Amino acid sequence: MTAQSKLSYFFKTAVLGLLTMTVLSACQTNSRAGKGDLTLSASTKQGLQSYMDKMYPTIFAASTNGRGYSYFYCQSSKCRDTVSTYQNVLDNCEKRSNAPCRLLAISRRIVWQKDNGEAYTLDELKAHLPQDRINMDVATLGALALCKTGYDPKHRDWYLDTTAAPYVSEIQKRGMSKEFCANLITAKN
Repeated sequence: MTAQSKLSYFFKTAVLGLLTMTVLSACQTNSRAGKGDLTLSASTKQGLQSYMDKMYPTIFAASTNGRGYSYFYCQSSKCRDTVSTYQNVLDNCEKRSNAPCRLLAISRRIVWQKDNGEAYTLDELKAHLPQDRINMDVATLGALALCKTGYDPKHRDWYLDTTAAPYVSEIQKRGMSKEFCANLITAKN
């Protein structure tokens, strides 16, 4: 085998390997994309807007209940996302929201699909909910659901992110303390 044919063989193998990795990565990304009805909370809408405003947005994940999110963006155009980056964003979203999370956007492309298979548009996701509806949803939750959403048992304090703010407000309005939430969560686990 000549040096030129070895180089040609190496080049073909490298291209085939790269193509295979790209196809597998796309399959994995599609399997992690959200599907179904999605209504974003006000704070998740703000997070999505902040993500879209980044110079190089990379991955945005949202919880299936629309109340939590996490994202990753690059500081420069030379940044590369990996399969582990996707998993880290999903894990962080689930940790912050206590709900399953799926991919909502990759770069500036919305990948979450409605039940009919069409992808949501950015305008549909950013449409505003009346504030009364948000407050009514929070007000109808039981004590355990409120505590699980507003109280961080690991740090023995209220969650500080904007997603938890309406829940913490409702907890405090009902006169429930951090100790009450800690005991309630411990008793139910």
